[in-house]
Amino acid sequence: MTWAKGVGTQWFPTLSATASPGKPARVINTSSIASEINGPDINYNTLKDSPARKKMGVNKLYYQSKFANVVFSNELFRRYGDQGIVSVALNPGNLRSGLQRHLTGITKWIIESVCHPTPFGALTQLWAGTSDEGAKFGGKYLIPWARMGTNPSTDAQTEKALWTWLEEQVAQI
Repeated sequence: MTWAKGVGTQWFPTLSATASPGKPARVINTSSIASEINGPDINYNTLKDSPARKKMGVNKLYYQSKFANVVFSNELFRRYGDQGIVSVALNPGNLRSGLQRHLTGITKWIIESVCHPTPFGALTQLWAGTSDEGAKFGGKYLIPWARMGTNPSTDAQTEKALWTWLEEQVAQI
């Protein structure tokens, strides 16, 4: 790992040390159905304060951030899966949470009518993190409620590019 000393690397030795044959260490990256809306690219001009960021708007920024969670998860597994680190991304489900707090009128009613109680969000995470079969989920994308889904990120170049960008950001610290 080439991240700057003291930044981003504290977790890796512990994670790596806890992995053992037949019992990998697991990293569960929470994403959202929004990751499936974003599309196959990340606009790096919007990841820092910029006119492009302001123009993109909060919804599209959210979609992109959830897609980036999946992209990061896949690259983490690609780089360290052979060292016993299982990284999986998941959509916890449409949940009643603070995300809906600013909605009003018919939009609020429609969105809340398809949402589930917040505790349901833990089901897929627990399945990935504690089940025997979850040890084989590296690089996968899970959907509610404890099911395998179609991974919204399938481009290794995009995944490597995000990892490189992240390394560049912490190298400056």
